[in-house]
Amino acid sequence: MLNQISNKIFRNNLFQRTPKKPKILYVVKNYPQLSQTYIKSEIDALLNDYDIKIIATSTPNYPDTEHLPYEHIEEVDKIIKAARKFNPSIVHGHYLVNARVISEVAHGLQ
Repeated sequence: MLNQISNKIFRNNLFQRTPKKPKILYVVKNYPQLSQTYIKSEIDALLNDYDIKIIATSTPNYPDTEHLPYEHIEEVDKIIKAARKFNPSIVHGHYLVNARVISEVAHGLQ
């Protein structure tokens, strides 16, 4: 009886895996900075369709108390290690001051 039920489930595709969401790694400076509401809004808009990990490379001077979970990592080699563990489809950042770090992280994932 149990075998008949399981065969019916698989035959009728009643037991399907949900597809994995693409992953985005945000590498940002001063997160969660109160004045960076556009970053928060951008991430909020993506949360339903993407798995997101946020790494802050420095601490904010005016922190936003309502923020998403993040890791504070300043050393590039440790950011690369965290990025490899997360295995993102996209590495994203804001501001040209982080361009070198983001470039090194992207190259570290290859």
